[in-house]
Amino acid sequence: MSKTSGLSLKRLTPAIVEAGDEVRPAALLRLPRSTTRELRAADVQQIVAAIKSARPEYAKILISWLDETLPLDVEEIVFCGGTADYLRKELNEHYDRIPLSWNAELVIPKALDTFGLGNRLADVYGMFLYFSSLVNTLSNRDEEGAA
Repeated sequence: MSKTSGLSLKRLTPAIVEAGDEVRPAALLRLPRSTTRELRAADVQQIVAAIKSARPEYAKILISWLDETLPLDVEEIVFCGGTADYLRKELNEHYDRIPLSWNAELVIPKALDTFGLGNRLADVYGMFLYFSSLVNTLSNRDEEGAA
């Protein structure tokens, strides 16, 4: 944010996601506030440079936290959500000796994705499904025990 002339997180985040891994400048065209074409183009290039410099630092911080948090004997990692999608390349490269699952192969029902968030809902939806099945299992045990 500090390298983008004070653009807000609310404006930057969707544009960064839309710009994708290769940081397509066209996705950032609506961000600059400059009035001339030349200044707007320069602003977009500044934003592209800021994204490209921030991404490796973001990946490094996340991977460092994961390395400290995950058990040494982990057999598989399930990455879910928007950050996982955004840093997929970096995570694949770092965890190249561990089987990885992306979004647990979940399909988010259209009825739940009313804002078009896609995989950004996968972590929350996955936890919902997990706890829902856990509650159902416990409920079925209680019913069988009562019978």
